[in-house]
Amino acid sequence: ATGVHPEGYNRRFAVIDAAVHQIYGTKIQQYFDAKGIQLTTCILNGGEADKRPDAVDKLLDELCAYKLRRREPFLAIGGGCLLDIAGMAACLYRRGVPFVRVPTTLLAIVDASVGVKNGVDYCCGITDETYKNRVGSFYAPSSCLLDPSFIATQDKRNVSNGFGEILKLALVRSEDLFQLLEAHGAALVDSLFAPNSSTPAGVSERIIDLSIQIMLEELGPNLWETKLERCVDYGHTFSKLLEMVPGADIMHGEAVNVDGFLSII
Repeated sequence: ATGVHPEGYNRRFAVIDAAVHQIYGTKIQQYFDAKGIQLTTCILNGGEADKRPDAVDKLLDELCAYKLRRREPFLAIGGGCLLDIAGMAACLYRRGVPFVRVPTTLLAIVDASVGVKNGVDYCCGITDETYKNRVGSFYAPSSCLLDPSFIATQDKRNVSNGFGEILKLALVRSEDLFQLLEAHGAALVDSLFAPNSSTPAGVSERIIDLSIQIMLEELGPNLWETKLERCVDYGHTFSKLLEMVPGADIMHGEAVNVDGFLSII
């Protein structure tokens, strides 16, 4: 993001989740200032309710105003919804420009950071029904930068939400991962995934590494989803319907867990 840059490229564009910007906006700006790089930012709300085509249009407007070059990467810093919006915009702008994912939630680190899918929820003008991830693309980022220290600024519910996807992976693929969650999951939620007295050093890193490894192994051979039978879709039978119920207070990882539990009864 700030490496050696040719003449004329001493600038960078970043789309940032509004919640992330509120906490880290000043530090991000100071980092680029220290590198002598002019930073232009687009701040978007990163909630599920905001993951709509309008958000993609907003980002495309900002990229056009910035006059992003065809080979010039931009940064996407935020949770899974923000990364989805950014990936779709990157695919559309000038028929494809590079972008760098910087996930800032536990869920995004183990889920949205892996793979090539991007998408937004879509409200059909004919039926007035809203469909989750109904409009999207397969478009890979040029790179993905993982910094688990972001997790410490989440609340317990959001950390537990991330564990929802990790538990899914443990159930379908890894006894080792399941045992780590069983032994240390509660303590890591309480500590916001930070080191604590009851969790040995390296456990949190091992949980993230195993989760990403499993996702890569499962998604890699079927990256474009030519096969629709995918074990990592366990918990995704009807979870998206739960998430799209108007006014429903349920997060993605929570819905996946409810789905996965009821699917095996």
